[in-house]
Amino acid sequence: MIFNLVLKLYIIELLSRFVQCSQEADVFSSVTELAKLVNKEREFIQELENLAEQFEKSSKSIRKYLKFNKHRVEASSEEQYVGNPINSLSLINRLSVELDTYNVSSALKDNTTDILLDKLRNMTKEFPEQKDLIGASNGIHLLQEHYRLNISLLCKGVIEFENQVFPSEHDLTPDEITMIGISANNDGFHDSGVEWLNAAKQKYLTLKGSDRLFSDDVRRIDKLVVHAKQIHDHILDHRGQFSGEHRCNSLPFDAKLRKKKKYREARRTNSSVRVEKPRKLIPLYSLENIGETSLRENFEQVCKGEVLRTPDMDADKQCRLLHHRNPYLLLGPFKLEELSFAPYITVIHELMFDSEMEYFKNLASGQLERSGHGSGSGSTTSLKRTSKQTWLDHRIFNPNQTEIHLKMGGSTVNDSLRMVYTDPGWTSYYSTRETMEPADPVASKVSDRMELATRFTLYKYSSAEPFQIANYGLGGQYSQHMDPHGYWDGVTNID
Repeated sequence: MIFNLVLKLYIIELLSRFVQCSQEADVFSSVTELAKLVNKEREFIQELENLAEQFEKSSKSIRKYLKFNKHRVEASSEEQYVGNPINSLSLINRLSVELDTYNVSSALKDNTTDILLDKLRNMTKEFPEQKDLIGASNGIHLLQEHYRLNISLLCKGVIEFENQVFPSEHDLTPDEITMIGISANNDGFHDSGVEWLNAAKQKYLTLKGSDRLFSDDVRRIDKLVVHAKQIHDHILDHRGQFSGEHRCNSLPFDAKLRKKKKYREARRTNSSVRVEKPRKLIPLYSLENIGETSLRENFEQVCKGEVLRTPDMDADKQCRLLHHRNPYLLLGPFKLEELSFAPYITVIHELMFDSEMEYFKNLASGQLERSGHGSGSGSTTSLKRTSKQTWLDHRIFNPNQTEIHLKMGGSTVNDSLRMVYTDPGWTSYYSTRETMEPADPVASKVSDRMELATRFTLYKYSSAEPFQIANYGLGGQYSQHMDPHGYWDGVTNID
């Protein structure tokens, strides 16, 4: 417990040195936002170059003026200096005509740098925040763990997976590697966490003496490494090599601890192979009362591409044309693929046209906001769900308010409307096709097509949500969670 607290204190100390900004951007959670950031950086660099050139131009004139005049103000006595008429004449000349001769007056009057500075300051308001760096570092840590990527290669900017190499344009800086190491340790991966921090230390040493500046130094990262190893050894010694919440090496880092009897076998084999935690997969469609955390293994294995379904589950699945004997659909049926019978899960292929998908994406790109998720106190944002999203409604209703008031009998029209919109039954009653208008022509067409395919009623408020358009970012995920609420609480009408 003490060691965990120590590491967290060091983390707080490290993060406090980053610039403090507002807490609204979360740019790391959306690839679309990250792509926009590339253009913003390109524009920022160009404007910064313009500012530097303007400074250099002004500085050149000022430096030339100083070269010839700085030594002239070093007189021991001001009165004695101006007592000489030639000195007085020179003083007046230097502060009048020569300011123009050397273009110092023009440099002082020029507001170009002020305009550029204001523009650059405004641009930085849209730049990533401290929590974006934390979120992005956590994304790299998750990708490394899920796909067992080589940490040494990642530090060099190389991603190697399934015999394919994906080189990046940059290698990781010591600061970036340190942040990833902190994320790994905080997530319970104490073995890879130490490996990341050691790699950061080596990178600091390699770049020592270069012109590159970093927010940390070798001494501080060395302290982080020391404390991370102490935490690793403490947890390994007291909780074992792994559990559902942590993972360690087979041997402690401390030489004295290594001599313990329980590490004899690990010493004998000189084991350095990273342990694989035993998988606890929940059988598909299990009816046992399970929690969200117990599904983590299933979630991770599916992310890695593992197929959890057995051949028996897929034995009788078919692909077929879907028309419901509807004359209209007989001319152009839907393409349906069956994935499961119990529960019944299907995929309808080519439901949307490419132009419609592009319309949805283009509309959403300027309206994305950080995705939230449920919590004990309502809705919140966290690394559990790293995406941005927006909503696109397909219908709006304009029912007759006078008719509603007469039927509901509220004390006022607003009271009658409140009764309708807070009761799903009445909301559904007044959600009729006669009072409905398309909220968006493209979304409305897609919704109508979905009604034809599924034979569900989707136009009523109580029947369907608006379209949710989401975009995931660096290491993006929506961690395992239970959406069909009610069953485990006994609130269901299904036998």
